Amino acid sequence: MVDEIMRVIPDFDGSPAEYEWLLANVGVTEEDDVRWINVTSWQLGTFEEDGDHYRSEEWAEWAAFLEDDAAVIAFLESMLARYRACATS
Repeated sequence: MVDEIMRVIPDFDGSPAEYEWLLANVGVTEEDDVRWINVTSWQLGTFEEDGDHYRSEEWAEWAAFLEDDAAVIAFLESMLARYRACATS
């Protein structure tokens, strides 16, 4: 997944223009990117520190998603397919 992200947009800085490009060319939204970051943080065991800015109900929603292996796998497969479909090299 990381290789595909780096292939498509290697120097991504999260600017509005880059999110616009990402949506138009890859079909990835800023929300998708935040979800990807949170999945990564969860897998690394750093979500509690990285996600400390969420209100408790938001944190609970994220935790419910992140603990649902099938939902996370479906999301990651979708993201990977969108990045792989992008012809940018």
